[in-house]
Amino acid sequence: MIVRHRMPTDADIYVDERNCRVKLLDCGSDPTATAAAAVELAESRGLTKIWGFVSPVDWVSLSQVGFTREGILDGYFDDGPGIGVARYLSGDRARSKHTAMEDAIVEQACAKQGQWQPELPERFVVRPATEADAGEISLVLQQVFVTYPTPIDSAEAILNAMANNVFFTLVEYDSQIVSVASTDVDPVHLVAEMTDCATLPDFRGKGLMRYLLSVMEDAMRAKGLRSVFTLARATSIAMNTAFARLDYAYKGRFINNCYIAGDWEDMNLWVKILS
Repeated sequence: MIVRHRMPTDADIYVDERNCRVKLLDCGSDPTATAAAAVELAESRGLTKIWGFVSPVDWVSLSQVGFTREGILDGYFDDGPGIGVARYLSGDRARSKHTAMEDAIVEQACAKQGQWQPELPERFVVRPATEADAGEISLVLQQVFVTYPTPIDSAEAILNAMANNVFFTLVEYDSQIVSVASTDVDPVHLVAEMTDCATLPDFRGKGLMRYLLSVMEDAMRAKGLRSVFTLARATSIAMNTAFARLDYAYKGRFINNCYIAGDWEDMNLWVKILS
């Protein structure tokens, strides 16, 4: 369960029990005091990571109180990027288990930067999801992911996401949903996270996800968003390459950031400026 908290410094944070972390939404009037309050809250609940995107000015303050920089999200603010920060309350949480492999995957992905032309195979159809699709979306996601950082285990969970600025888009084959992804829109910062990316095993290798993401990207551009980004599993060559081929730029890595597919995963940050 994710619970929003308003801090005495007028900062907003989320407590994310599922992923054993606290997320900073903003640092309020006193970044140092906000950081201390976030640490106290995390420690009181046994949470082992604090993370989020903050302004470059707030990053200067947080860098003095134990936070590290893990990524840069271009277009997050009107006048500059969001700085992806982290502070670890556990030594194990701070250590990546697969650094060499993940670095090699980024290198392979970046070698294919922009090398793709959108083409959808015959008999496949792309369309926006409706509320009537919620149950089938849930089933597709559950088939692909043993565990997931956000609730996906019911139609109700998907409908709740849809009601909170999450827009799903689908690929169908003979009226069956075979691939799905979503845009989680942040209307305050005018960015969107490309997430919930899943393709059924029998339909992989056809470029469906890349085509789906390109359609979603166009939709976000039409909404006037500044940039889109994703947090891709750092051990997934397919997903990292998909975003590189779509000309996203690699912008950092969040260590052990979420619990997905049955384990803690490092997540690579890929960003694309739209306007």
